[in-house]
Amino acid sequence: DYDMVKKMDAGSWFSPDFAGEPIPTLEEMLAAAKGKIRLMIELKTGGGRQGLAENTLRLIEQYDMTEECVIASADAPLLEHVEALRHDIPTVFISAQPPEESSGGEAWDFCSVENAALSSKLVTRMHAKGIGVYVWTANTRKEIRRIASSEADGVITDNPVTAMFCLRDGAQRMTAEKWTEALFP
Repeated sequence: DYDMVKKMDAGSWFSPDFAGEPIPTLEEMLAAAKGKIRLMIELKTGGGRQGLAENTLRLIEQYDMTEECVIASADAPLLEHVEALRHDIPTVFISAQPPEESSGGEAWDFCSVENAALSSKLVTRMHAKGIGVYVWTANTRKEIRRIASSEADGVITDNPVTAMFCLRDGAQRMTAEKWTEALFP
């Protein structure tokens, strides 16, 4: 329920200074992010999500953010629907396991795998198919460095500042510049 969500506190977990900060709507996020960062918009699984996907794509187009957003989901048929509607907006299939083992198709531009499932072989195999690889959720320096050394295309983290310092701190094969370009258009 929209009214209930807008009353929730999204800031206290970060700092008491942000207590009472409301959860932003997608429209508010698109407006705030425009020209500053790229957004990965996740569409949750479940019935009746095609209408949600269509509304999300409409907003992305309305805010002229087609080159600054990717659509992610663990629902492969939903991503196929997104791809059929807007093939110019990249899609990301989310899976705890490598995609060959957990899905029926590859109608996406990226896969996003759980940190524990990452291997250099997986990255090489996906890249050979023209599919990029994101890894979730890495929050420690050790995890971020391991992901960087695998040549994955991106990391999903709760600590972007830590990630940027890790990537700049040493000779990683995945350069800080490449990840910065992925985050900040």
